[in-house]
Amino acid sequence: MIISMPDNWKTAESIHEQFLKDKIEDFLDNNTPPAKSKHSKPFIELTKKSILSSSQNQYLWSISELNDIKSKITTKDYRRLINDLNSVFNYKAFSEKKKIKWDAYKLCEHSKLRTCPYCNYSYAMTLFKGKDGVLRPTLDHFYPKSIYPHLALSLANLIPSCNACNSSLKGDVDFFKISHLHPYFDKEVITFECCHEKLDIVEIIGNFERIKPYLKIKLNAPKHCCTTQNSLSLFRLEQRYSRLRQEGTDFIATHLQIESLLGNQTLSGRKGSGDKLDFKNLTLRTRLLRFDKMKYKSYLLGKMYADLHNQFDRDLEKII
Repeated sequence: MIISMPDNWKTAESIHEQFLKDKIEDFLDNNTPPAKSKHSKPFIELTKKSILSSSQNQYLWSISELNDIKSKITTKDYRRLINDLNSVFNYKAFSEKKKIKWDAYKLCEHSKLRTCPYCNYSYAMTLFKGKDGVLRPTLDHFYPKSIYPHLALSLANLIPSCNACNSSLKGDVDFFKISHLHPYFDKEVITFECCHEKLDIVEIIGNFERIKPYLKIKLNAPKHCCTTQNSLSLFRLEQRYSRLRQEGTDFIATHLQIESLLGNQTLSGRKGSGDKLDFKNLTLRTRLLRFDKMKYKSYLLGKMYADLHNQFDRDLEKII
């Protein structure tokens, strides 16, 4: 996980909660859809609060309860329970584009994420085309719906993501058994830096153009944190970003060129005017760089650019 967005679904919370409540009440009160397992209603009644919540601890507790039931009943009975949960929390119906009050497409309109939080490598935003045309990102189930179907529609279990991360790399890997960074609950701990095998940052800046072909973009992460290392490995982050050395070094080159202007502010082409370019002005610097560090989560590769920006940002007061 590269990007953290804990309030991603904030504007959808009340709508989605009511949507889920209606489904739960229909099943518990009206037997819609009909229950085929005697364990289904007691389990949903027990875990209702967890299903409606956006709490990771609640999700983990509910999964433990499901596993506990699994250990006590026959395989056939457990299969009936899973089928009931799939019917009540029917993600397939939710994900189909229909003219209904609430579905995955309407939910994704509320997403604040523009890029896949697992990789920040691809876009994951809702796009509109024409009157009825709409494209939405795939929604990854952090805790797989195939294993834990009671969380198939739970809000904090739905992660807008790219197809590569969701389908090609993650699939049905059980994040309950093997912990990974969660975009809504965990902090951003993976960082980027530009490095040379022999030179420090001062030497890199002083010889940048000459050594640019020999620079590397390195990912840093807590080595003793299994959760972080699992995410690095599963989503192939080091391998994928190793192909973006040019994007990283080109960004640094532009950043350094803009900073070099800080010591020479005379507006060219207007002799004798004495006008100065205000390079302290963040708006102007952002326009020149075409990147706003404060909004890095909105950019493709934004976390990498923000970290490189910080690494090569010199003391402006001393330069001007």
